[in-house]
Amino acid sequence: MTNFLIILLLGGAIGWVFTAWRPDFASRDAVTNILVGLTASMAGAVASQPSLYSGLTGQTFAYSISASLIALGALGLIRPHTPR
Repeated sequence: MTNFLIILLLGGAIGWVFTAWRPDFASRDAVTNILVGLTASMAGAVASQPSLYSGLTGQTFAYSISASLIALGALGLIRPHTPR
């Protein structure tokens, strides 16, 4: 259970940092980025190890972080940007 929570926190933190890094911050963007980070982090962890309860490894962390960054980057490419 702890592994599951750590992976969720990791994905949410990556989504939040990605939102804070962008200069045109909006609250709806923050929620979207955090949810995408959570979902991609879980997908990366499941791709690394089918069972989340088998233990955390460096590979699980690497898959979670890379999946979150790839998903957030793809979201940034498809999200319409409006100049302010």
